[in-house]
Amino acid sequence: RAHRHAQHSSFLGFALAPIDIRGKNAKGKCFDVGKGGMLFYDPKWDLIPPGYPTPWIGKPPPLWKAAYLNGLRKMENLTVMGWGEMKDAITVALAKNDVKPKADLDKMNMFSLGNLAGFGARVGLPGGLVWEESPRCAALGNKVRIVYAGTPAGPMNNEPEDSVEDAKLHTYHLTNLGPTKVAQYSSAAIKRECVDRPTGPDIATWQIANRDMAGRCDNDPWKLERES
Repeated sequence: RAHRHAQHSSFLGFALAPIDIRGKNAKGKCFDVGKGGMLFYDPKWDLIPPGYPTPWIGKPPPLWKAAYLNGLRKMENLTVMGWGEMKDAITVALAKNDVKPKADLDKMNMFSLGNLAGFGARVGLPGGLVWEESPRCAALGNKVRIVYAGTPAGPMNNEPEDSVEDAKLHTYHLTNLGPTKVAQYSSAAIKRECVDRPTGPDIATWQIANRDMAGRCDNDPWKLERES
């Protein structure tokens, strides 16, 4: 079946799931984020992100990068957060998504914990297109919003929408278009445009809850596998 696609790319020598979020196969799961949203990994974040505090010129501490890429805090909040608060935010996020038991995460130092979660979302499927079900786009004739088309673009934060209610919880899809066809959506991803729903094998589906818009993931894991 299509969603059991076996040819995954690798990252730093490790095989990736078709869509990997917080170190876990994202299929059928829900992820809490802040207004900054879940970012797609880009090698440039191994250097210095825009707005990074100048006292830390050089490679960013893994814990700071993890909090930013995983959408746990906005940029302006990260620059004044204490390490303890940042570590707690990442520990809770990883434990909720079954990366490791919370007791094990609590024992990790901040650098190991940051490296474990430090890459945000990573697409391991060449030619994979990520799009979201958006109320604003649906109102334009059953269209969808493109968020990733082979290169990092905007974050997964459920925006823009016309109301707070519409931005609380969105469903995202990974569709296999192939490297050539997916490139045709690059501009739409950068501009966060509403387009006709892509046609192609649906590889995985997951949800993003925007905490700053009062969105919450259910306590029970959201398992799309039960429906497939």
